[in-house]
Amino acid sequence: MSVKRSEDVTATAIILFFGSGFLIALGIFVVWMNLRQKSHSFGILFVLAWIYAVPAAWGSINGLGIMRLRRWARGSTLAMSALAACFFGFIVIGFLTEPFLVGRDPEFAHLGLVFGGLGLLSSIPLGIAIWWLVLFTRPRVKRQFEAAPAESEDP
Repeated sequence: MSVKRSEDVTATAIILFFGSGFLIALGIFVVWMNLRQKSHSFGILFVLAWIYAVPAAWGSINGLGIMRLRRWARGSTLAMSALAACFFGFIVIGFLTEPFLVGRDPEFAHLGLVFGGLGLLSSIPLGIAIWWLVLFTRPRVKRQFEAAPAESEDP
């Protein structure tokens, strides 16, 4: 029995692929900028690279699994979304409360807009993570993954 993947599930896989590519590009940029400073050890650069590479690999593997409607990919995406929602939730709260923490000090007056903008920008991945948590727990999406053929049936 062939199961058709819904458009929103396909959109999730596409966003995962683009997001993973963006993380790889960002990781390369961060490591390159730190290499230019020549003030960091190889160990720190190695850790920086892994900070970006691991989530990018996880996202790419999830994207492939979602495209094939694998049950493990649904569960893995739910786990990744929960972690991302917590992570970006704290980031958004931090950026949006930072202007109140620095007070009315004129030296930091310009940072209010910067932190507000970063808070709003960070709300984009937060919104995506919440969307995926809702999407992948919906009964119709669960049925897509449950009705998909088992992994051993691949050619």
